[in-house]
Amino acid sequence: MGEPGEEGVAADQAALCALGACLRRLRLQRGLSLRGMARRLGATGHSALVDFEHGRRLPPAGLLALYCNVYPDDAAELTRLWDAVHEARAQGVVVVPPPSEPVAQLPADLADFVDRAAELSRVLGWIRKAPAVVTVSGEPGVGKSSFVLHLAHRVRADYPDGQLFVALHGAGPAPLPPAQVLAKLLVPLGVPDNRLPTDVDGRAALLRSVLATRRVLIVLDDAADEAQVRPALPGHGEALVLITSRGPLAALDGVRHVRLGVFAPDAALELFRRVAGADRVAAELHESRQIVAHCGHLPLATRLAAAGVAAWPHGQLRDWADELADRTTRLDRLRVGDRAVSTVFELSYQALSEPARTLFRRAPLLPGPDFSARTAATALPDGDVDTALAELTQRGMMQASDRAHRYRMHDLLRLFAETRLNREEAAGDRHSVERAVLGDLLGTAFDAGATLDPSGYAVPRPESRFADRAQAVRWLDADYRCVTAGVRRACELGLTELVFPLLVALPWYWDLRCHWDEWQDVNKSVLEVAATVGDDLRQVIALNGLCIALRSVGDAEAAIEHGRAAVRLARRIGRADEEAGALDRLGCALGDIGQHESAASLFAEAIRLFHKNVKPCSLRDI
Repeated sequence: MGEPGEEGVAADQAALCALGACLRRLRLQRGLSLRGMARRLGATGHSALVDFEHGRRLPPAGLLALYCNVYPDDAAELTRLWDAVHEARAQGVVVVPPPSEPVAQLPADLADFVDRAAELSRVLGWIRKAPAVVTVSGEPGVGKSSFVLHLAHRVRADYPDGQLFVALHGAGPAPLPPAQVLAKLLVPLGVPDNRLPTDVDGRAALLRSVLATRRVLIVLDDAADEAQVRPALPGHGEALVLITSRGPLAALDGVRHVRLGVFAPDAALELFRRVAGADRVAAELHESRQIVAHCGHLPLATRLAAAGVAAWPHGQLRDWADELADRTTRLDRLRVGDRAVSTVFELSYQALSEPARTLFRRAPLLPGPDFSARTAATALPDGDVDTALAELTQRGMMQASDRAHRYRMHDLLRLFAETRLNREEAAGDRHSVERAVLGDLLGTAFDAGATLDPSGYAVPRPESRFADRAQAVRWLDADYRCVTAGVRRACELGLTELVFPLLVALPWYWDLRCHWDEWQDVNKSVLEVAATVGDDLRQVIALNGLCIALRSVGDAEAAIEHGRAAVRLARRIGRADEEAGALDRLGCALGDIGQHESAASLFAEAIRLFHKNVKPCSLRDI
């Protein structure tokens, strides 16, 4: 890199920098000014001390002894560093002097920062114990950069040798290359442009050498992946590195990880209050809560909604809440000036590979609060679903669910995905994909429920994946909410062939787990579509199911109403088997309210019908 004495390079600078940094740290720890330190040393001026602390000159041996008298507990360390200068000169080591003034690149902290107390406390605890590299991850708009900057401002005084900030542009299509990341760190730390090594490894090694002797705070904002930031990590020393990324950067070794979620409702409301104005929020508190709920408690969305309200001082929050309630225009309303939630989402979407983009925009076709990789695969039949899910998780466009091997999306991301789906895929293609998704999900649900059926009424399909009841129960435990949502959607689409078989297959599971709300939901959906298509038999079966579910949650009156409707309809269509079942369920509901004589009469009639008319039912009857 040049001969000793060239600008920015000297054979003894590494050791000189280390000694100078130590002298400066010790002085600052004791609260001494340069003039105060000069008086302690008996020096006539302090300009030479500036040179010593910045690694420009080596203190003479006599002055070193005076330093050791001032810092007796650190005398051995000072002597070791002083000796290292002479060793470095003998070996011709190449290093870089620090800048004349420490760099201070941190953007401003947010005056209205709220919440995150638990995460802040956790990270501060790590930092106090030892130098650290901390990654902060989360979905787009969750407030990662705000959190890290707030944290950095909290601790910046502990890093007097400089605070650096590098925007990595990882969410976009052109992340900053590692070589440029290193250059943006090395140049502010004192390395001239014309002295930068040309290769990444050389720059990384030089950065580690510089950081080894300095207390520097580095913020790397919006990392694309581990490869982008790994060369910028210190080897040893007292530097602190804070990294934000939409993905977890789990492949970085020796790194602490924090994942930020959306705000709790009260925290989102507090942010909204601080930005929109306390008086307006107090005057329309209910509407304010509706607004932050429509924002999904996402910090960016909440902030933009509040900023929009603040810019509209004479408007009513009720009008804002009504506009945000409309899913078709919600994302359009979450825009202020050049900032928009959809812009943040679009940046990440365009950076995805084609399979990941396809799966992302089709994810709203997957029913339920979350989904498995197998269900996702039905929406991406021609792609590697595991690779696509990994990419989406890394980019923060999907999140790993609290349950293993399952995934979910924030409501606003789901809305954005719907807009992309409607814009990029024809209606016929969308319907075909959704039909395949629902067919696989509800077909699997039928197989699982039929596996639990001890009566033999429902028989699993030949392609069933379930070898025994335990497997079936595990699958239903994981997916029953998705099945409920899938039934609802299939009924909306008129896909009766997918939902009617579930009337005889799923009751065994609902009863086993006491999922009465879901049982009601399924039967209500089927009852509505059966009435629409004029299928009286399925209406009777759904009414009977509702009678059981309502009775099980203690709503005897509603159970009796549905039970009587089932009896009437079964008699009208001449289905004695269903009439017998309806009489039995109605009798149980009447018994619940103390009408035991009426119940006994219904039980007797049900028994008579069973003996006279009922034969084992098969799936083709249903």
